[in-house]
Amino acid sequence: MVGIPGGDEWIISFHTAVRESGYHWRESEDKTSWEIVENLDLREFYRPVLPVHHEGLAEGSAVLTQFRNRGRELRDDMEVWSDTEVMKEKILAFTNRFGQLHEGETSGLEEWIEEAIDFADMCDVRDAIRSAQFSEFKKRVRINNRGMAYHRSTGRPWLFAPKAIEWDERSRTGRTQFNFFDRAVKGGAFVQAWALVTYVVNKKVECGLSLRLHPLKQRNPTIEPAGVIATAYVRLWLGLVHRDDASVSINQTCKTCGMPIQGTRRKQFCNGTCRQAFHRKRLIA
Repeated sequence: MVGIPGGDEWIISFHTAVRESGYHWRESEDKTSWEIVENLDLREFYRPVLPVHHEGLAEGSAVLTQFRNRGRELRDDMEVWSDTEVMKEKILAFTNRFGQLHEGETSGLEEWIEEAIDFADMCDVRDAIRSAQFSEFKKRVRINNRGMAYHRSTGRPWLFAPKAIEWDERSRTGRTQFNFFDRAVKGGAFVQAWALVTYVVNKKVECGLSLRLHPLKQRNPTIEPAGVIATAYVRLWLGLVHRDDASVSINQTCKTCGMPIQGTRRKQFCNGTCRQAFHRKRLIA
């Protein structure tokens, strides 16, 4: 689980749930497309079949890495494109490990390809922000009569900084108005890349976030991305805003009293008393 800075009450958790029986490809009735559907499990007629669960920050990172890799293969490797069966086999293996693009929904082959390539493109933008190398990013940015757009590898361009849209921001110090397009033009590649990330993440995770309550930690609800797409984009965003692992918090328990604590990876005790008690116990032993 990842702590959100600034005193907000919510934290984000990563979680995947995959049917134990797995998935398979099914051809459409008109024989023009393929979609991934759940395998039939006869055991469900006698008892509930629980999905396989994986949780934690590492699970979110695994979804990001593998989805990006599949997208780059589909975008850059013509050998994968030339063999539909190989492509379907790779996508099916991914789904059997991490689940569907959208939780509880089937995924068509065309949609899977487009979404994976989109994510590969966004990972390139993320890498540009991290490295401050924007030469490739600038080649894809265009200004038209509607505003500033980013040309994707597939599909229509993303209009991430439209013209004539004013943002009205109110705070204790007063009211501020600014125009997204003007700000993107004047801010340069770094501001433009961040504006694109904001636009795309908001677009991709729409209807892909859910509230999750823990039965033993009622006062610590979490916001959880549901499905591969929401998980991958939320993890990408967190990777940009949390550059230092020390700022990433995880759920764990105190090594002395066993009470839940929220802290960094290095935090092992809920307070100094428990830390001293733990070390005294080790000395006596």
